[in-house]
Amino acid sequence: MQTIHQLVPKALLIGSIFLLCNLIGTQAQSVCGIQDGSSAEPGIVQAGTVIVPETAPTDGPDGGYSVVVDGSDYQLYEQPGEQADNNGPYPEDAILPEPAELLEGQFTSVDYEYVFTICPAGADSCFLRSTESGAINPANLDDDGTIDELPVGSTICVTGFTYSLGQFNYILELIANPIICGLLEPEFPEGITCDQIAELAVSGIKSVNDLLVLTSYFGYTANSVPEALYALGAIENLMIENGFPELTPCYAVAGWSDSALSTSAIINNAPAGSLESEILQMIADEWAGNAFCMTVIEVDMCPFLVAAGEPSATDVEGPVLVCSNDLSSLVDFENSGETDSEYAYIVASADGNTVYANFSESYNFFGYPEDTLRVYGFSYTGEFSLSGGAGLEGISASECAELSETYVEVVVQDCGGVGLETLGAGALQISPNPNNGQGLSIEVDAGVIAGSILDLQGRLVLSFGAEPFLDTAELNSGFYLLLLDTDRGKMQSKLIIQ
Repeated sequence: MQTIHQLVPKALLIGSIFLLCNLIGTQAQSVCGIQDGSSAEPGIVQAGTVIVPETAPTDGPDGGYSVVVDGSDYQLYEQPGEQADNNGPYPEDAILPEPAELLEGQFTSVDYEYVFTICPAGADSCFLRSTESGAINPANLDDDGTIDELPVGSTICVTGFTYSLGQFNYILELIANPIICGLLEPEFPEGITCDQIAELAVSGIKSVNDLLVLTSYFGYTANSVPEALYALGAIENLMIENGFPELTPCYAVAGWSDSALSTSAIINNAPAGSLESEILQMIADEWAGNAFCMTVIEVDMCPFLVAAGEPSATDVEGPVLVCSNDLSSLVDFENSGETDSEYAYIVASADGNTVYANFSESYNFFGYPEDTLRVYGFSYTGEFSLSGGAGLEGISASECAELSETYVEVVVQDCGGVGLETLGAGALQISPNPNNGQGLSIEVDAGVIAGSILDLQGRLVLSFGAEPFLDTAELNSGFYLLLLDTDRGKMQSKLIIQ
């Protein structure tokens, strides 16, 4: 697309100097044909002083304002204030255009938007976008995914903009009139026709984004707020020079309350020493402190997605006492984590070197050796992972994860009676045990009729016949009970899957 300096005739540039210097000198004055004003006596339009949102985070580079790259905090930048006709909130000290009656009972509107100069990191140029609310989402600038997510390090500078959609659409309808458009068409850039102007008039201007499409039709490409002001001023002057002074719209750009926190986002690509460059520089100097800028940063969102909280044993205070040879005794656990993430209870030895994962809220310590164990909470998103032999350090997830700082102490005791270690001793051997899923060999001094594997909640996880080798690849890490029906009676053994 062509830039401004390639298209603006010299006469228009000279006329624009007076117009734009007048605009710059008052910082709020624009030729206004609908608020007791005319091209000879401009009416006042003041976009007000936009307040930096109190909720805007200041954790950007050098303590400056920031916005998260995934867009999760974009609502922090919504502006407070009264609502304009387009539902855009505007500052209290703004002096907006007043509605005026047009032909055939039509009225102009009073509208307010926020214009963003967006400079993607690593890009050679910037571009403009606008919103009604004053919120900007760097992950979805057009709300439809058509613009790529802004990379870390991009800058977004914003200013308030007041104007009248009703007036601009009225002007567009007049320009689209075949007779008027025919008079103006010689000034259009090559390739732009009255038919295209007519098509835009049918769809109408609904936002500043649409207004910039109109300026591009006239040949003025705006990649920054000063360039947008320049383009609008040049179009105003085009109307005046061609005998349509009533087609000079009302608009104004807002200042910001804290200019010390602002930086200039002016991109001046005009040829050095050119008239256009001088005009853009004047605008840049005047508005350098009036664009509130944010830096796109990457923030770890995991603390908002996972929360291990504090695990506890339901209805139990202090250490939990359990019997190693009581299959019917279950311990119920709960936690104070308040997220919708997945949750597991991690059973670890006191030194943290041996760990097992349990993905239910009930656990049976049947078959555990006498020991004092610790049960941690583990909140995670994505796929759970447990590296054998790495202890607590081997617990992870493919996305976000948090291990609780506190734990439930569980004391495993031998409560007497016949335990797993003695029942069927020497008659049943399984290997390897512990097992990492590579398969299990069963050697038994009896004829096997059938077998099964139960988890510590007593649930059946695998049943098999007389085969001497089992596939354990599908078993999750943890303790299991292997039961055999043989011609010598029942036999059992504990099984550990790492």
